[in-house]
Amino acid sequence: MEKVKLGIAYNVLAAIVCLLGYYGGYMITGIFTIAILFTEENPWLKKYCVKTLLLMLFFSLLSTVLNLIPDIMGLVYSGAEIAGINLYFRPVEAAFNLLNRIVDLGKMVLFILMGIFALAKKNFKLPLIEKLANKCVE
Repeated sequence: MEKVKLGIAYNVLAAIVCLLGYYGGYMITGIFTIAILFTEENPWLKKYCVKTLLLMLFFSLLSTVLNLIPDIMGLVYSGAEIAGINLYFRPVEAAFNLLNRIVDLGKMVLFILMGIFALAKKNFKLPLIEKLANKCVE
């Protein structure tokens, strides 16, 4: 079994980075990824860690865009309220809340699957993320 310089198996480290990507946030995941990129030789491990960071960025961007729409709608509602018009439409807000929860569930499932695939020493392929990771690690 191939081990990293820390003494643990490289697939276990990849799974740890995946879990950090979901639970730990950018700072700790970024530190682990940068350390792995500079100290480890295993190309699969490097690419897997970069894919984790890219997936984190994708979900952050998606959440930002999804949350931008209700914020803009809130501005419109406030402006209309100042003008004495009641535009508030509850189902639209509920639809975006549902969409955000679906995205959060998808995020959790993808990070868990990535961790499971890492433990099994298999590659978890997401086409766009895979292309970007290949460009980053080359």
